[in-house]
Amino acid sequence: MSNSNNKNLKFYDEMYAKPFLWWVKKKFLREWHQLLYKLRFEKRASEHQGLELILPLTNWMGKYLTVPNEFFMSKSIHAALMMKPGAAIDIGTHAGEFLVRYKAVSKQLGIKDSIYFGFEPNHASFSFMNELIAANNWTSSCHVLPVALADSTELRTFYASRYADPCASIHREINKGTDSFNSIVPTFEADEIINQLDIDKLSIIKIDTEGAELDVLKGLAKTIEKHQPCIHCELANIPGFDDATYQYTVENNMEVIRVMSGMNYQSYKIEEDGAFYHKPLKYKNYLPYLNGPLDDSAIPDGGNYIMVHKNDIAEMLSLMGKN
Repeated sequence: MSNSNNKNLKFYDEMYAKPFLWWVKKKFLREWHQLLYKLRFEKRASEHQGLELILPLTNWMGKYLTVPNEFFMSKSIHAALMMKPGAAIDIGTHAGEFLVRYKAVSKQLGIKDSIYFGFEPNHASFSFMNELIAANNWTSSCHVLPVALADSTELRTFYASRYADPCASIHREINKGTDSFNSIVPTFEADEIINQLDIDKLSIIKIDTEGAELDVLKGLAKTIEKHQPCIHCELANIPGFDDATYQYTVENNMEVIRVMSGMNYQSYKIEEDGAFYHKPLKYKNYLPYLNGPLDDSAIPDGGNYIMVHKNDIAEMLSLMGKN
């Protein structure tokens, strides 16, 4: 591992020292993006962590890419690519936040042909992703499929409350809004689809599927066993005890950790300010406590998690600066 790559990793930590500056910049540039969109401009030039970027303006979703944020994700991508150079799989692409970070980090590491496969059943997000890829001439290395991945192949209802709903989900328990934008989408067993992509080396998988993370991970069992990639997974926030989805969310989050433990993975939570929970989460049977409120420390709460195979834990912690 080169000294320059080690130095690059410190960039992400330095960004957390300027939270107000980045908040002001993000606010201004998002408003500017919205104005250009309303004035019917088609695209504009931007920059993302050293990556020159063209943002399509035919859809307001580009505002999510105006200013780099969530540097913990870039840092985990950087570490994953340094450990195991290879392709990236993005399950639940939304507006391409992960794709842009992956491309920016790949540029920093000198990786020219960074292979990316995204999966997005939301037609608005899928359309924007294709515009983003075409505008930046990434069509030879980046591909998005308009399907959902899970642990079975079937048609399912995709619950959405509005156009390009970032909380849209194949689980009614998660998206409890109106049914104004519901649709029927095809879901495929994840291993079945990924096997057909003929990926030689797989570095990282990102999963943000609004409550369907467990379905996806179960469907990825063979892929995970074969490649042992770093996994970036977002879990649903635990609602109040009186909420109708409380028990479902608690059980779902605990089962995700249990399933990954069974695959010889440790799960680490990262806070949005970059704080890294050094102590790994371990599955315990907390089901008897579901009759009353749970202690926050007893279960994996919602948020961003890095899941690392046991063979890679020491190296990942070292790269993330936690050893």
